[in-house]
Amino acid sequence: MRLLPRRRGMKDLGPSVDLPINKRLARLAEYPLVVSMAAAALIVNATYGRVPRLVDDSAHYIAIAQGKATTVRAPFSHRILHPFAAQLLATVAHRDLATGFSVVAYISCFALLLLVALTLRRWGVRPILCFPVLLTPLLLDMTLDAYLPDLFHASLMAGFFYCFGTGKKATAWVLLLAATLARETTLVLCFVILLLEWLWGRRKAALAALAAGIIGIAASWLVVSHSQPDIHGLGSFAYLALKVPYNVLKNWLGVMLWVNTCGWKCSLAYSINLPGWLHLGNIDKVGVCPWEPGTPLRTILIVLTEFGLMGTLALRALAPARRSCLNRMPEVARLSYWYGVVAFILGTATGANVSRLVGYGWPAFWLGAPLLLMAGSPLRPRSLPIFMLAHSALCWMPAVATYLFGVGPLISALQIGVALAAHALAWRSLTPGVSQQT
Repeated sequence: MRLLPRRRGMKDLGPSVDLPINKRLARLAEYPLVVSMAAAALIVNATYGRVPRLVDDSAHYIAIAQGKATTVRAPFSHRILHPFAAQLLATVAHRDLATGFSVVAYISCFALLLLVALTLRRWGVRPILCFPVLLTPLLLDMTLDAYLPDLFHASLMAGFFYCFGTGKKATAWVLLLAATLARETTLVLCFVILLLEWLWGRRKAALAALAAGIIGIAASWLVVSHSQPDIHGLGSFAYLALKVPYNVLKNWLGVMLWVNTCGWKCSLAYSINLPGWLHLGNIDKVGVCPWEPGTPLRTILIVLTEFGLMGTLALRALAPARRSCLNRMPEVARLSYWYGVVAFILGTATGANVSRLVGYGWPAFWLGAPLLLMAGSPLRPRSLPIFMLAHSALCWMPAVATYLFGVGPLISALQIGVALAAHALAWRSLTPGVSQQT
């Protein structure tokens, strides 16, 4: 029995001759549906029985799904689409909310894998690369944290990039609007599209992105207009603006500021009561906690390992000598690349959970970087498996090291050294001339 229909120009092997098993698998690996189903099966097998995992922010999304959005504080109260989807599924299936969130997570995981594989296949990249590129601790954690909108949001974004690249612009804008209702950080993508499409002379696309962002944010605010303000009483724009310097100090310098509205305390190294004219919302006292050198080390380690050696590919594309390769990429690939780079950088400056937040930059590393690897890399075919094996090892190194040795500044510093060496070797192997010698 034939595995595939006979194509023109294909040699007829005869009825008694069958393809070797390795060739069958190789052909199956060319099908995005087969690859995504296999990858999703591995994720389900690894997470079944542990989804959904309760984390710090889970209670906000559970409350929205329970119809208590007015009791949820901003900005969580504006992320309405994911909890509504889980609640709808649970109601229709007559199941509890935990099951609803779990099923939404697994559907989103499969959709993300399939859409990424389809997009890469359309660009001439073999879908089998989805295994080493996507099967990382990030995707595993996104699936486990099913109460959070991260994986659901990622699947909507993947749908947007696929539809935009295949000319289904109307569907793409609808998915972009839906992504805005899932998480307000979609405005970053709207801004990137607005800027780049305007510079490229595509004004309609730029204005459509602007409209999708405005309508999405307005709709989410309208639905939960009576929700609770943020914990500091600053207002949404001031809250988001002050988050950046606060988290830059904490994540990159280890300097943690304290305010009286925080739900936690530390042994303050310094504190001061603000005069009445300097009160910021509910904040009337600020202080500085003791320096934490381990925090910047963890941030650096995450930056170096979250997306493995795909980070080297993404960084090399910014070099003047490689800029032409980036400019030759399809329009949607460039959009995914630039959005991913911006989101990755912002992820280190917008919250405490850096590992989760930089994950919003996945389009640059799961879409843009594989295309750069296959289209503009001097790697020989025999070197590609070694490169991808090193990539997977780098992605999983922090998780394995934590399991074996725990956490601490010394463990982080040693891993940073290994990661820097891996990136340096990858950069060298990707340099024309050098790779030909090796």
